[in-house]
Amino acid sequence: MIDSKPLGRREMVISALLLVLLALCVRLPLISQGPMMDELYHLFAAKSWLSDRELTIADGIYTRAAGYTKLIAYAFGLFGEHIEVLRMVGVISAVASLIILFFWTRSQAGPVAAWAAALLFCLWPDGIDISVTNRFYAPHGMLFLLGAIGVYFVVQKWDWWERSTLIAVSIGAALMFGLAFSLQDTTLIGVAALGLWVGIVFGFPWLARLDPGRRWMALALVALLGFAALALLVVSGIGGGLLDAFRWTPAWAASSKNQFWFYHALLTLYYPTLWSLTGIAAIIAMAYRPKLIGFCLAIFIPAFLLHSLGGMKHLRYLYYFMPFLFVTWGVAIASLIERFWPFLKDATDKTLDILAPNQPKRPWRFAVIGAALVFTFFANAASIKTIALLAGITIPPMTQEPDWEVAHDVLEPWLDDAVLLTTSEMETLYAFDRYDMLISNSRMTELRRNSDGHLTDEIGEFSLDWRTGRPVVSEPESIELLMSCFEQGVIVSNVYRWRFEPQLGAAIADVIEERAIKIDLPPSSKMTAYRWETTTTGRSADCTELAADYPAPSLSAINARASRDDRAEATRRTE
Repeated sequence: MIDSKPLGRREMVISALLLVLLALCVRLPLISQGPMMDELYHLFAAKSWLSDRELTIADGIYTRAAGYTKLIAYAFGLFGEHIEVLRMVGVISAVASLIILFFWTRSQAGPVAAWAAALLFCLWPDGIDISVTNRFYAPHGMLFLLGAIGVYFVVQKWDWWERSTLIAVSIGAALMFGLAFSLQDTTLIGVAALGLWVGIVFGFPWLARLDPGRRWMALALVALLGFAALALLVVSGIGGGLLDAFRWTPAWAASSKNQFWFYHALLTLYYPTLWSLTGIAAIIAMAYRPKLIGFCLAIFIPAFLLHSLGGMKHLRYLYYFMPFLFVTWGVAIASLIERFWPFLKDATDKTLDILAPNQPKRPWRFAVIGAALVFTFFANAASIKTIALLAGITIPPMTQEPDWEVAHDVLEPWLDDAVLLTTSEMETLYAFDRYDMLISNSRMTELRRNSDGHLTDEIGEFSLDWRTGRPVVSEPESIELLMSCFEQGVIVSNVYRWRFEPQLGAAIADVIEERAIKIDLPPSSKMTAYRWETTTTGRSADCTELAADYPAPSLSAINARASRDDRAEATRRTE
């Protein structure tokens, strides 16, 4: 069952078509759902690139993964500026990764292992969610998978392929890693794991050929070089900078910064059957496909451990190396089926002899085994999450998406002459077509990393977010200042960020609730909003400075109106 004979052309076409059909069936129903915050960075920047060849959002510029954003822009140019077009890049990348994973595993471990690994990857709920969310994680995963497979074949075929073929594949793999790195810095972790694997594959046989004395000298030299490199990183300060970047975490993710068990806990929750048996599965898979599984584990284990120790944690960061875990599980499943199936049939028949001695064995046997497998499938939360995702059912810890369009319809009468403050600037721009200021404790911590990726302490209240060019505030005093300087204002937030300390904390919420009027929004919208109106705005030095320095066009217009109103009032008093 785990033979790896070559695929015929007919089998290849049918397999590919079935996989594409399945992948699209669990992804296309989700591509029309409302946009999420991170997607909108690329949407606005792509529209800007399409119109004026600049990656701008409001008054800022968004340069992260610029090549990916430009790709979205070109897709808009070809197919129109639709949310479905926005997401098709991720869907296509996921489908391509699925096909690549299947045929690679099929060539190395046979059809059963290939189908098991492919189905695990295809139906992985977070993989589905990531691939239908317009972000660069799905393309990044595809590029890393291609590069890794290229390295695998270069090493395995080192003595078989012509040098020209080895060079061509090596250059292709390097190109894939370069493109992947342009999307995600975490590519370095995967490449480092690959480098360690290559060193082991070539280094151990070379050491084995040396006599014991030279072998110890070689090991000592490697250790000395490693220590020297580490010392150089420490003395130069590069190591400290890399460690700071590795452990850096914005306020919204600070709660999981030191939870090194974070990913283990999530995989235990979603895959209690498979994850708990991963150690045994690795032993079984390694016994029957040592080269393939050694390669997969050499990537998965270091990447999993390093991401667990890193500061930022989210399931989307696992996307690029999870396929290698699925291959390990797939090979183990194929090996077990071949050896465990006769025993399972015999055990089922004996059970049926006890429970229903006079019944025919064959149909009941498959019914009982099928029922047991269905139970196992639904006993894993990943299966439930996939079904819930497709059915649009919200299961904790998932949360219902806020309805910004409903909020806009209710708030529209107060928006024309008001300063608009929000806790979610991208959604507000999308639904309201404007915003003036972001309220976010977390964004203040993020601003320490400027557009060049360097850390800086030169930030404070009303500092500009380089992505949008709009100010950010995080203190109650700033809200009080705005309320005293501007006659009208609206504050809008989703309920999840209201009184949530990393975003709009309790101190700011207290000021708003005390000095502003709550606007009734439907509870189902998961939104909250307040407005203020006053005819006694101060013209203090702070207000004058704020009006002069504030770059938002809408506020500039309000300031101009206020100045005109002041002049008109002065004229009336004179007359």
